[in-house]
Amino acid sequence: MLRIENSYLNVNLVRGNLLTTKKDKKGHGLGLESVKKVLSKYNGVLQINCDKGGFIVEAVLYCR
Repeated sequence: MLRIENSYLNVNLVRGNLLTTKKDKKGHGLGLESVKKVLSKYNGVLQINCDKGGFIVEAVLYCR
C-alpha cells in the first residue's frame, strides 16, 4: 500500500480525477495517470480524496 498526502492550490477533484486549474495543462498530472495505468494492469486499487486544501492518494497492489 502506498499513501501520499499533499497540499494543493491549483487542483480540482472531478469524477475521481485530480485536474489542474493551471493554464498549461499539458505538463501536469502525468505521474498520477501512469500510476492509474499500472494499477489497472495489475488489478490494483486507487482512491483519491480531497479536503481542506489537500489531497490523499492511496494505491494498493496485491501480492500473489
